[in-house]
Amino acid sequence: MNENNTSEIIIENEGAEIEQSELKQSEGDLGSSTSPITEVVEAKSSSTDTLAQSPQIDKEVTKLDINDVDKSLEPMSIYDLYSRKRSTFLLLISALGCLQVPIADTIYFPSLKNVSDDFNTSAGVVALTIALFMFLVGVASLVWGPAADYFGRKKTFIVSFIGYLGCNVVCMLAPSVVVLIIFRAFQGAFISAFLTVCCSVIADVYPLERRGAALGMFSIPLNVGPIVGPILGGVLGYSKGWRSTFLLLIVLGAALFVVIIAIVPETHQWYVLRRLNKKDPIRRSRIIEASEITSQDPVFMSPVKTFLLAFKPYVSPYLAVCCMEFGAFYGALTLFSPVMASPPYNYNQSIIGVLYIPMGVGAMIAAIIGGRISDWSAMRSTVPEARMYYNIIVSSAAFLPGIMIYGWCIQYQTNIAAILISMFFMGFGCNSYFPSVLAYVGGVNQKEAAAASASMFCVVLVSGGIASEVVVFIAAAINYGPLACFLVGLWIIPTVISLIIIKRKMIKAESEAEQKTVQP
Repeated sequence: MNENNTSEIIIENEGAEIEQSELKQSEGDLGSSTSPITEVVEAKSSSTDTLAQSPQIDKEVTKLDINDVDKSLEPMSIYDLYSRKRSTFLLLISALGCLQVPIADTIYFPSLKNVSDDFNTSAGVVALTIALFMFLVGVASLVWGPAADYFGRKKTFIVSFIGYLGCNVVCMLAPSVVVLIIFRAFQGAFISAFLTVCCSVIADVYPLERRGAALGMFSIPLNVGPIVGPILGGVLGYSKGWRSTFLLLIVLGAALFVVIIAIVPETHQWYVLRRLNKKDPIRRSRIIEASEITSQDPVFMSPVKTFLLAFKPYVSPYLAVCCMEFGAFYGALTLFSPVMASPPYNYNQSIIGVLYIPMGVGAMIAAIIGGRISDWSAMRSTVPEARMYYNIIVSSAAFLPGIMIYGWCIQYQTNIAAILISMFFMGFGCNSYFPSVLAYVGGVNQKEAAAASASMFCVVLVSGGIASEVVVFIAAAINYGPLACFLVGLWIIPTVISLIIIKRKMIKAESEAEQKTVQP
């Protein structure tokens, strides 16, 4: 078929004259006064040579059958740019990036006592390497989140990865506990970007109706990490020493870094539209969210403003629940290793690493179930907060007995089986709620997806960092059972408040919907 025939197939249907005014009306429906459809109309009265040379007409479009022309100009969502296979691939890469955080945090948990012995210091001082790591993961996200919203996801990822790998080298060679503490803190600051950037990638490529399940799958590595980290760290620490754990982090990080550089694209929606406008303006004109996305150029939100997103009234009650749960979760992780290394248990590093498995398995199962419950809840109500309601109930049913049994079993040094069962319920309870609140916070702050996730990770991880340091001293003062009761008391207040707020909004929405139905 020559170029003349091809052009005729696009712009006219033999036997039926299409009026120019109707085509302009179609252009108006797509919401763009500069739509490439106008160029097709003008081309009808121009020479075929001019039409063939026009850079605005996609070469692939000229090969379409006449019956497909209208379909090729139909409006589409920006999320439709990603096929199921492509979005799943980006989800996998994001999950692997996220996996680096809990592994880096927990990989030398089984070796804490050995670190203390090597540097001839106390367990409380060594615990600072955990507390400051978690604290900086949270605080630094207030910078990385706005950076990802302004510079783009990929550039932010690259810069943070380089800093993270460098810090691992210094930690591996640390000559003193002071150097280890300082560069563990910097390590946490750089790796913080992994959480915020990866989470914002999910918000970039998954629509709200599928985002809960995607974030549930995304959070699996956050829960696999506490399993894999201690196991790898226990084996390496027992055979090669605790410094070898940082060498493994360097290898894992470098491998992922190469993959991201080579094949992961920029997903920031503003930059995606700009790139699409250059490469395929016809397709760009079909994006229904284009006007909203491009209504404002990317801006760098100040860290203070980013932090304050977590304290907005439509976010803070639900985030408080998450903070209390993760504080107890990471506090339990910190206490577990020293307790298991002491009488009457006296387990070595490799065995202690394996004992973290029940908590991680419970968390992993919860992440999958929690994401699907969240999406199911969101489809049943017009209230955005509704996606968290049933997740809070499921989470409470598992977390409350889990933390209580854990504390009292450790205090009375019961059989290890009871402790491991309680750890399973703790992991399940904490992480069955997490995907729902993550999806909600990102959904109500779509334009600042990275900043919103950064504010959330900041307060949650800072809570975890504070808890991992404080619980050591509280447990020494009042013992493990009362500590568990204290943590439950802190957690139950925001939990009940959140349930009441969400339920009232759901009832109000249902009442308004019924009134509209009754009205003629």
